[in-house]
Amino acid sequence: MSASQVTGAELAGVPVVHRTCTGDGSPSCSQIADSWRDGDGRRLPGCRRALGLPAGPLVLAAFSAGGHIVKRLLADPRDRAEVAAVVLADATYTTEWTDRAQAFAAPIGSLVDYAAEAAGAGRLFVAKASSAPNKQHPTGAQTLAAVARELGSRVRVEEGALAGLPAPERRWEGSGVHLLDYGARYSHAAHATELAPKVWAALVRSWFEGVT
Repeated sequence: MSASQVTGAELAGVPVVHRTCTGDGSPSCSQIADSWRDGDGRRLPGCRRALGLPAGPLVLAAFSAGGHIVKRLLADPRDRAEVAAVVLADATYTTEWTDRAQAFAAPIGSLVDYAAEAAGAGRLFVAKASSAPNKQHPTGAQTLAAVARELGSRVRVEEGALAGLPAPERRWEGSGVHLLDYGARYSHAAHATELAPKVWAALVRSWFEGVT
């Protein structure tokens, strides 16, 4: 959302490209991502052309409805293979429930797939969420919990404490995977303005330093 979020975590000589969107815009974040889909079912090649992205591995980051772009870019395994890291700031949103009465959101399959592939493979997946209302749809925190449940059946993901960041209400971690549920401790907007810089400093920068 803002270059200030990644201050101190950039890689020298690596360009940062922004693409703004909103959930109810015309086109919306979802429509933008779908406009990049080619006849082979991939979106990342079209994204690279549209945004002038260089060849090589990418770091995808999003806030809020921008997550609809990221989850679509991760839908195809060939596209996921070109992504080195994903960093989501309260951007785990879906309209789907598995059990609305129990407040169980449906997991976002492409995020689960990427996180499972990233775990232990030198890649990074960071997602933090809030319990800010999302109309009649699941909150970001409810969807994050669904991702954690689904991911836990595929890789080792444990709850625990985290040094260097404000304490979340719940946290799940596997090798290279960090899922942080801040509940109502931070507003939706504060995930971009207050928490994102701390996440990049505490988690993403250290990962960058280990990248060869």
